[in-house]
Amino acid sequence: MRNLVLILGAGASCEYGAPLMKNFYSEAVRISSRNTNSPSLQQQFNVIFGFIDRLQKSQAKANIDLHNIESIYTALEMSQLLKLEDLKKPSNWQELRTCMAYFLTKTIEDNTKFQYTNNFPRYWPDSGTTINLGNNRKTIDSVIQQLCKLQDSWDITIVSFNYDLVVEALLCACGLQTRYCLESEPDNLKSDSVKLLKLHGSINWERREVGQTKAGRAIKDLVAHHYYIKNKRNENKNFIVDPSSKDITTNFSENITPFIVPPIWNKSSYHNDVSDVWQEAAKALSKATHIYTAGYSLPQTDGFFRQLYALGTVGSAPLQDFRVFDIEPEDSPNGVNSRFQNLLGRGAENVYTYHSEGLNMLATQLACFG
Repeated sequence: MRNLVLILGAGASCEYGAPLMKNFYSEAVRISSRNTNSPSLQQQFNVIFGFIDRLQKSQAKANIDLHNIESIYTALEMSQLLKLEDLKKPSNWQELRTCMAYFLTKTIEDNTKFQYTNNFPRYWPDSGTTINLGNNRKTIDSVIQQLCKLQDSWDITIVSFNYDLVVEALLCACGLQTRYCLESEPDNLKSDSVKLLKLHGSINWERREVGQTKAGRAIKDLVAHHYYIKNKRNENKNFIVDPSSKDITTNFSENITPFIVPPIWNKSSYHNDVSDVWQEAAKALSKATHIYTAGYSLPQTDGFFRQLYALGTVGSAPLQDFRVFDIEPEDSPNGVNSRFQNLLGRGAENVYTYHSEGLNMLATQLACFG
């Protein structure tokens, strides 16, 4: 069986409104100004705005991109690691991290809209109405639909750096369940469920205490809240349906503290929580005959993925095809194409192709396998 690993970045979800990292801050400002009557939102957003303001005042000797949420989140984590107490005041580190999870999730949820319908298969047998993205005819719809057609003849794994639920909802629209490979995942997933390995966490994951060791230390586990609408009269509290447009927006930010892993090179403090997911990603890479990436720019700062790729691809399976699908011109200086070429070893150089047509070309390429 051929083994395909599809690696997705933020560019794969932007068609459904999910904000890119570079415009995240401006979107958050817009949400804050539009929700002045929400004390909880204002309080949590202001904690992060205050942290950003303190960062801005400290930039006489260095430069931090304060419009890029990855830079801000990285600065928060590094500030705690280095015990830079002045940057946390008047908050504490736990409050900052909790508010950052809310800040990220709320901004994603406010922008990402799904379509309501009764016409597609149920995600769980008792769930009633489900989410449909299949009629919107967006490019990412075609990518996932083509991917699902390969289920019988390919071993498919999706690796994602995104926090949003766009891929899950698209799989649901195709009648397939999502397998996160979390330890706490239910046992009744169908055999044809699709592996979706979210390396940075997800807005519908939360950490819970499920027991204690003999030493008395709490064992932390992750619970994935699978998404469905129960019925028109009794809606799941994690979803809001607009009665006029029938658009659905998720509402996890108001009900849980989502488990979000910061996009920094040092993720050691999170490895106990998502080690199963990272191990599964390494296993998939080791068996991959085809590796495709879309909407992921391989930033210079992402040392984590570079190491995961380098170590994960150690295996006996010969790599037949490595393709990068992006919208940046192929010859951009120090661009996406250049960064991926520098990532690859000799065994992958000969099978590497860069496509500047983005998701359109990815959908076309997958259709060729059908």
